[in-house]
Amino acid sequence: MKSSAFPVLFLGTDHIALKGLNRFVQHLRFDVKGVVTQVPKKQGRGRRCLMSPVARKAQELSLPVLIPDNLKSPEFLSQVKDLRASWAVLLSYGKILPKDFLSLFPGRALNFHASLLPRWKGAAPIQRAIMAGDETLGMSLQVMESKLDTGPLIGTRMFKMEMEMDAVDVFNKMDFLIQELLSDLLEYMKGNLVPVPQGESSTLYAHKIDKKESQIVWQEPALKIFNHIRALVIGPQAYTFYKGKRLKIYKARYPSEEHVVNTPGQIVELSADSFKVACRDSVLSVIQLQPESKNIMSAGEYIRGYNIKKGDIFN
Repeated sequence: MKSSAFPVLFLGTDHIALKGLNRFVQHLRFDVKGVVTQVPKKQGRGRRCLMSPVARKAQELSLPVLIPDNLKSPEFLSQVKDLRASWAVLLSYGKILPKDFLSLFPGRALNFHASLLPRWKGAAPIQRAIMAGDETLGMSLQVMESKLDTGPLIGTRMFKMEMEMDAVDVFNKMDFLIQELLSDLLEYMKGNLVPVPQGESSTLYAHKIDKKESQIVWQEPALKIFNHIRALVIGPQAYTFYKGKRLKIYKARYPSEEHVVNTPGQIVELSADSFKVACRDSVLSVIQLQPESKNIMSAGEYIRGYNIKKGDIFN
């Protein structure tokens, strides 16, 4: 047990949460008493049930792991009490915490939310922000309330979204924002920081990404398609069809070109390492992709191996 440390219950599931868990267990001022994570989900072609990244890490560290089906169940709430944590910290857990749970940590249930509140609330703030073309992204640390993402803010950190960045880069950036926000968290825990109510600016709801919306609509503007591709690179990936086969697009380049009059979805130019596809108002250069049932490859490899040619159509 760490001396003079704040006893914390950590709630998280995915790889962003794993980054946060690592920060907490390495920090001398936090004593992680246990972890709450989501029920294992079937993944991959074999549809095997795999423990979450956070659960696997917690087991490596010999930390107690709670995987509740029902967050309101007396059994789960009793298990939480037995861990004797004074604070609950949530980071990309994936479920809304009920009042029964929050009442165990009045003013001490805190959420690292991957957006600049109150801009985006909900399940997929990073991807929705990229899809919307937001130029500034960030992370907020808030005190949790029963209503989703409405609690007062302890701190925020932000960065500029560059054109060459995609969702993977943003997720990696979040690790540094978590580290920076830990200083604000400690000040709040010590009673030296008063949370600030969220502003009145317009709020958008970041709905969970549905696989049905992953298909590229080439009739859309090129910039919108570009944002769509880079937002979904972490899953479920943007895709199109070529000769009846699904083709996932992992990376594209948005060129500043004059208006190009072509059939949307038509290949208008090929080079050694990319090919250009017409959109409603311009073109996109595709530079990395994945054919159906194949590995990810460069556009150059795809050109050489699949005999695509100028004039072919994606749909």
